[in-house]
Amino acid sequence: MGGAEKTTFVMQEAFPNSKICVDFVNRNSFKKLGETDIIELGKPSTCQPLNAIKGIQNFKRKTDFLKGYDLVIYSGSYAPCAVTQSGKREESSILSHNPAFCV
Repeated sequence: MGGAEKTTFVMQEAFPNSKICVDFVNRNSFKKLGETDIIELGKPSTCQPLNAIKGIQNFKRKTDFLKGYDLVIYSGSYAPCAVTQSGKREESSILSHNPAFCV
């Protein structure tokens, strides 16, 4: 397990009623979390550059639901692309490490 996964678990413990929004997830890395704890925006491609493009587009286009959360913690390379979708003011948005959390 890498640092991003460890950080995710620490953040989930700090915000136990939160959801984790990711582009796609390796479920083996997140066995500790329930199915309803993770919001997966897409599915992985076998082409890494395509994953990057898809990730950016997924966070830009599939995150309107963030408007329903009081606090959004953005993280990772592509998650900040969702900032414009959340409609959140700066005081209710936090930039952190991987992945995005919705509280």
